[in-house]
Amino acid sequence: MNTVNMLGFTAEGSLYSTRVHYFERGTLVQGGATVQPAQIGILDPCLLGPNINVAWQSFHDGRRGVVVVTGSNFAGRTPVRVQFDNCSSAFPELGSTTTNTCGQFTILHTCTCGGPPITVTARDSSGNSANGTVRQNC
Repeated sequence: MNTVNMLGFTAEGSLYSTRVHYFERGTLVQGGATVQPAQIGILDPCLLGPNINVAWQSFHDGRRGVVVVTGSNFAGRTPVRVQFDNCSSAFPELGSTTTNTCGQFTILHTCTCGGPPITVTARDSSGNSANGTVRQNC
């Protein structure tokens, strides 16, 4: 029988009987030996597709505020059209910006307080889009 050794590790040597089950993350120390969990690879955020984060910041007058939209995973260096619904009128309001080389952007848009939540849609010139909603807390 051939045994495969990897840096002092053998499959037979790693098997032992136990009555204890370990489910916790972190480092396990038992009987003077330290066991480290395997490293999990970092998830590439670009695999998630385009997304936006929509936040609200009230002005001190209590009647208006600004919608802050940050986007990521859009096409790099492309124009982005941002539509704000339920902002200050019954009609959609438009804003525009351009992504950086990494496909990220930030845009601010002033809106009035009150009314239904503001719905935001961002679409770049390559056809990528994302939606988000925010409530105005005035």
